[in-house]
Amino acid sequence: MDTNRGYRLRIEGNTLYLGSQSFKAERAGVLHSGVYNREMASTFLSAGLTGAFMVTVVLVFGLKLKAGYYVAGAICFIILYPLCRVFVFGEPVANIVISKDNGSVEVSKKSFLVHKSIKKNLKELRNVKVEHVEFDPPNPDGAAFVAKIALQHGSVIPGFGRPEHYFSVNLDFSDEVVTVFTSGKEEDAVGLAEDVRKFLNSRYQ
Repeated sequence: MDTNRGYRLRIEGNTLYLGSQSFKAERAGVLHSGVYNREMASTFLSAGLTGAFMVTVVLVFGLKLKAGYYVAGAICFIILYPLCRVFVFGEPVANIVISKDNGSVEVSKKSFLVHKSIKKNLKELRNVKVEHVEFDPPNPDGAAFVAKIALQHGSVIPGFGRPEHYFSVNLDFSDEVVTVFTSGKEEDAVGLAEDVRKFLNSRYQ
């Protein structure tokens, strides 16, 4: 994965492989991403499951909590955290394969509970477009108040309360439009779209 752009692109002969972990233009959550993220969510869930396990042991077996149980709880948390981070709060992944040999476009999107795959004829791909989406703050007055309080406490939340801009790379088929990459940086989306168009327009090898 190209950490500078947020996607990986590989071309082998007449086949293009694209992988992306960002393919949705969505309004940011109520809590800022710098405060609430996947690591914190995994920590909360792991701690909750560990606490539930310890309470269950006490209630079912009528045992009193001792030092050994706290050690067992710590071990349980250590085991649960990476599992929650990878399988529950792991980043969604989109994999796109464009094959000139097979004349096909395959798009697979995977997340925790959703796995969607589509396969199209390459001739149905009409264009590769970049589209801009802007989200205005849902509550500008509230956002301004929170930013003011944060500033009074000596902390600044970058971008909080400002309009959010996203640039999506879309595969425009004859019957639907599929988003394969989304970025807050226009140059990243434009660069990817140009690379895909260049591959599509290149001479068959």
